[in-house]
Amino acid sequence: MSVEQQGSADRLQEDVEELASDLRSGLQPRSVAALLRLSDVLSRTETLGALAEQVPEVARAALDADHAAVGLSEPDGDHLQYLDPDGLPEDPPRPGRQVPLAVPSPVADAVRTRRPVVFARLADAVHAHPTSRDELVAAGLETTAHVPLVTAGSVVGVLDVAWREPRPLGRLEHDVMQALGGFIAQAVARIQMIEQRRSSAETLQRSLLTHLPVVDGLELSARYVPAAYGEEVGGDWYDVVRLPDGSAACVIGDVAGHDMAAAAAMGQVRGLLRAFAVDRDEGPGDLVHRLERAMVSLDLDVLVTLVVLRAEPLAAAEPPAAAEAGPGSGFRLRWTNAGHPPPLLLRPDGSTELLETEPELLIGLLTGSTRSDHDLDLPAGATVLLYTDGLVERRGRSLTDGIEELRDVLSRLAGKGLDELLDELVVALVGAHPDDDCALLAIRGGGGSSR
Repeated sequence: MSVEQQGSADRLQEDVEELASDLRSGLQPRSVAALLRLSDVLSRTETLGALAEQVPEVARAALDADHAAVGLSEPDGDHLQYLDPDGLPEDPPRPGRQVPLAVPSPVADAVRTRRPVVFARLADAVHAHPTSRDELVAAGLETTAHVPLVTAGSVVGVLDVAWREPRPLGRLEHDVMQALGGFIAQAVARIQMIEQRRSSAETLQRSLLTHLPVVDGLELSARYVPAAYGEEVGGDWYDVVRLPDGSAACVIGDVAGHDMAAAAAMGQVRGLLRAFAVDRDEGPGDLVHRLERAMVSLDLDVLVTLVVLRAEPLAAAEPPAAAEAGPGSGFRLRWTNAGHPPPLLLRPDGSTELLETEPELLIGLLTGSTRSDHDLDLPAGATVLLYTDGLVERRGRSLTDGIEELRDVLSRLAGKGLDELLDELVVALVGAHPDDDCALLAIRGGGGSSR
């Protein structure tokens, strides 16, 4: 979360806590506790889905209600999308239902007037909106309130609160509902800003991730997985450049940072590497040396970890390499590692080898540091996996333990096609809600396709 967003969340939390303090004498203890919990929920929530899961429960507790739901205005302005209509029987709005605002209804009235619409009894609601009679009766809710969520002059949604039995609503309940609507509206606006920025950063990053080329004799597949929360989209990338001699320059890298600046810096570093890769025939270590010098000259002041790997057909490799390779090897790999997690080799029999080398500094710390090349003959059918730390790092767990888990999972996936292998790796190690973005690039000898 950015400093600006954290400040907004902190102010929202303070406002809710102040309301709870002001109303403490008139509310039941559990209602005060619910408001205090709401302050925490609204300040921490960073996705609309999480908001939909948590806010209705807190709103019900704060008002001792039987039902609460949040509907958000669609971009077209003509519909309301209900997120989590918890507590309703089968017929009323279900998750994902769109409510048209052009059709007269209590919800539409709240959006149109920007004022709460409250009905003390079901009969009053039916009388005001006879065309909605069937839906209102099916809900089985006697007292209903629909509070518009207004921020910056716009209605971003509606908070629905309802009771199954007639419930007299006094000044205190109205004040609480109005306040809840205001706080939820602020939270929605903050989350939408986060999601918009994150979407922009992800769009920028994905636009910089190239379509993998076809390289004769190699199978290639790659994945990029953005973080699930906040603006955690930034500097991870993969790249493959087909070279004139039939070799492939493969790169996996990570620019420090998780924001638009990191994504933009990644684009610059990636562009330099692509240009240098085709500019002259040189080893990966020399290529990284040139990258470092160029970054200094261009005042590109960022920290980067990366692996540059060159896959060379044996016909193009040095004669000793071709002679030692033996039948069926296909490609010789040469790589350099600048402070990045080591590549992994998966053999067809499921055995794995961590391609660890003497540690060398990440880029951006010390210009002119040692860059070494390392060689390996790639057996036919074997796979080399390049990845960023988002695949293996977790809070409370060492990088070493994460890599060991990766080896275990990778071993079980021997024999899978590259697309299936990467998809299952992501499911097993990253899950549905990753804390960090990650990139993966798989290279297999004996093919000639890319994904």
